[in-house]
This record gives sequence, C-alpha cells and structure tokens, in this order.
Amino acid sequence: MVQRRRVEAKTAIAVMLVISGVVMCYLSFYTAPMGEISGSVLGYFGECLVWAGSVFGIVEYVNFKIEKQWKK
Repeated sequence: MVQRRRVEAKTAIAVMLVISGVVMCYLSFYTAPMGEISGSVLGYFGECLVWAGSVFGIVEYVNFKIEKQWKK
C-alpha cells in the first residue's frame, strides 16, 4: 500500500512537471521579445521531460525486473 502511494505521488509530480513546462513554453510567447522562447525556458522544459521520463520509464522497468525475478 505504501509502495503504491509512493508510485502515485511520483507519477503525479511527473505529470505536474510536464504541465508546468508546457505552460512556461506557452507563456514565454507573450513576454518580451514577443514570439521567442528563451533558452532557459527550453532548458527547464527539457529537464522536466527528462525527469518525468525517468519516473515513468525507470520505475516501471525496475518494477518489471523485480516481478520477473520473484516469479522464477
């Protein structure tokens, strides 16, 4: 039960990070200079995607391998 809540919390944080990255990219179109996305915003968005991908991918991969070991 505790493990499930931990995974749900990590997933929720990853989803919020991706949403915040998308929102920052969208909002950066409306700041000076108009229509241009700053490199720092793109860097932040990239970090959000990497972190979210690691949560979704690595956690699921490790869980799959652990379950596979226990079934042997």
